[in-house]
Amino acid sequence: MAKHPAELMDTKPHAERVVIRSYPKVVVYYPTMIVAFLCAIWTWIGQDGGDFNSIPIIPGRIFILVFFFNTLTIAFDFTRIVFVAMVLAFALLITGFFLLESYDIQIFGAISDTFAWFDLRAGAGFFAAFGFMFIFIFFGVFVQTRFNFWEVKHNELIHHHGIAGDIDRFPAPNLRMSKEITDVFEYALLFSGRLVLYPATSDRPIILDHVVRINAIEKRVEKMLQTLQVHIEGPHNHAPPPAAPPPAAPPAG
Repeated sequence: MAKHPAELMDTKPHAERVVIRSYPKVVVYYPTMIVAFLCAIWTWIGQDGGDFNSIPIIPGRIFILVFFFNTLTIAFDFTRIVFVAMVLAFALLITGFFLLESYDIQIFGAISDTFAWFDLRAGAGFFAAFGFMFIFIFFGVFVQTRFNFWEVKHNELIHHHGIAGDIDRFPAPNLRMSKEITDVFEYALLFSGRLVLYPATSDRPIILDHVVRINAIEKRVEKMLQTLQVHIEGPHNHAPPPAAPPPAAPPAG
């Protein structure tokens, strides 16, 4: 079974540590990259000779639509409330269009004619260039996140950053954590969200945006903190037994 792209963006879990990587939002463009390569193949196969007019127009339309909706996820945060409001507004809009069509007002025909006015033909090289551009960007993101990440261990929280391997350390005891799903579409694409860490010795919270597979990361960190809590409080739960009372003195006489 093919893995979701989110499954490929981190290493396998380790028993003694949890690695947390905060990715830039550009990684949600992976559907556009995939569609770009598919459109390049479609155009290369479908083009009849070297005539530009023989290039199929459908790949260009599909690419533009995917690129447009992908860019919306970058430009705006679609919370659950906004997402539900958008679905209701879209359903209401389509219902209104059908109602106008029943009165012989050609709404769908006008939309189709307007969209057809844009000649979206492009050669296979154009789509391939888009795809390879994203591969180059994603490779840079991969390298960057190998040098800038957070690590939760049983006794400390570590921030690795910089090519020279700079490290900031925070004590893990009393570490608090919260999870936020800030964008429904980003979560649907990469199971990502925001993770906020509250070290006991820091005045400000540590905000990690766009953590891929955030639910799995949260569960692993919680398990690590629970193990830490047991490790810290365990010795105090085993208090020494009370000393036996001294023997009573024998009665006089």
